[in-house]
Amino acid sequence: MKPATPPSLMPALLTLGLCANTTWAQQGPHYAPATPPPAPLAAPLRVEPLALDESELEAAIRAAQPDTGGQVQWAIAPAPGASLVPPPAPVSDLAPAAPDVAPAEPAPAPPPDPVPLPEPAPASSSASSVPHFSGGVGYDERARMEAVKAQFNLRLLFAVAGEGSYLSGVRVTIKDAHGATQLDTIANGPWFYAQLPPGFHVLTLDNQGQIQQRKVTVPAQGAVVENFYWQGRATSAPEEKTNEWAVRPAPVKPPHFVPAPGTVGQVPHLSGGVGDGDRAGMEAVKDQYNLRLRFSIANSEADVPPIRIRITDEGGRQTLLETQSQGPWFYAKLPPRQYLLHLNYRGQVQQRKVAVPGNGAVGLSFDWDR
Repeated sequence: MKPATPPSLMPALLTLGLCANTTWAQQGPHYAPATPPPAPLAAPLRVEPLALDESELEAAIRAAQPDTGGQVQWAIAPAPGASLVPPPAPVSDLAPAAPDVAPAEPAPAPPPDPVPLPEPAPASSSASSVPHFSGGVGYDERARMEAVKAQFNLRLLFAVAGEGSYLSGVRVTIKDAHGATQLDTIANGPWFYAQLPPGFHVLTLDNQGQIQQRKVTVPAQGAVVENFYWQGRATSAPEEKTNEWAVRPAPVKPPHFVPAPGTVGQVPHLSGGVGDGDRAGMEAVKDQYNLRLRFSIANSEADVPPIRIRITDEGGRQTLLETQSQGPWFYAKLPPRQYLLHLNYRGQVQQRKVAVPGNGAVGLSFDWDR
């Protein structure tokens, strides 16, 4: 049996960690554990007694000590109950200083999405080769049209005079200097754009029977901007993408029509269109007639003199109606079939065949030189 560890070697053993995690107390001339060691954190270690005699133990201690110039430094055993875990390092309340690095340049913003073109206004007549767009109901639609307006050399605005309310549903008819119709369509909003060949053009704007006509000259460079205003009371603001923003004229009475002297035939017919009130009255009853004619002199419906009208069968043998117009508009109600029209203005005669449908109506325009 090995002799007990002398008291003079206990501090050295503590330095080597041979008695770690154990509190020792002196019992007589020897040291013995004063309290049981704490529960192991992992699997318990198997402890074997040191099988070293005193000379071997002293040699092991000297080999483990650092070179301190011959001076041996002894560790002091911790007091009973003292924690052997070192306290944590103090944490500063201040956030670590940011590194002295120049801020990165912000990434360039992506290019904006291309602005889509507004939908073209639906044509109310035969297809036209004139590029045109209309709209402007709501902020988004106006922004899209504003973005593409440079592509069009005719820009129109429709509104109520004195109120600032916009109009929609205005019929737009554009003719060239020779009276040929270039475009006939319905505007989908208060803004209307078209790309026309440079030169002279005649604009006819029809807002529920209230017609305005204007002559414009489209330049080779730049654009013509025209604003059209109508008298009337506007409705409340419409829902998005609707055509309900329009002047509602006061209720009108059907015009009192007296056939022109010398009228032949019993075909129901109506003529007029002189002045806003007369046009409004004819517009109110036009659905009762299936043949609708419009007359102009030098591309103008203003001051149209009486036009002699004769309607015959297709072969021109039987006269169904012969009368004289009393304004630029003429309506008639005929049985559905083919007819031959004879129009006479101061000896200038135009003839045209027309097929009157069973449902709906047919509309024709005639123009003469002065």
